[in-house]
Amino acid sequence: DAGQKYRECTDPPYNALKHQDGLGVTKDVVDLLNDGITLLFFNGVNDLICNHVGNELAVENFKWDHQSEFLISKRYGWKAPSTGQLAGYMRGYKNLFYLKVLNSGHMVPLDVPDVSLDMMRNLVFGISFDDYEQQLARLAQSPGACPVCPSSSSNNECEACPICPAPG
Repeated sequence: DAGQKYRECTDPPYNALKHQDGLGVTKDVVDLLNDGITLLFFNGVNDLICNHVGNELAVENFKWDHQSEFLISKRYGWKAPSTGQLAGYMRGYKNLFYLKVLNSGHMVPLDVPDVSLDMMRNLVFGISFDDYEQQLARLAQSPGACPVCPSSSSNNECEACPICPAPG
């Protein structure tokens, strides 16, 4: 009816929004989160354009009412109902969710359409992504230990570490 046909990348959406390019949306996202709106961010783990590590770091740095709780939230493996296989890793708290989707790159819905549909169904119908908890072991650190070289007792013992300050 609108005279438009779906194509992977088209100019009309870009042309309609280009006046907002570069303005950022972080404040808007934080406002939505603080208003209780559920948001799901997702990345393909093989995305070479928008790296999932950087995007997760950005999500961790949203200054919203539950940022500290999100930072310590548990991580879960998620099995897609359509495949019965592990499809990604979920982390979430309250109304903010971040999903790393396996076997996909920048265009998750094109790479794994069945998994993408499952993801959207879970989100829309409030179905949990928490199929099993990931057990991430953390090394115990003694007070004053180097965070990069946890086996050392102080920064002075990290001579070979390129991150730590030089001894002395």
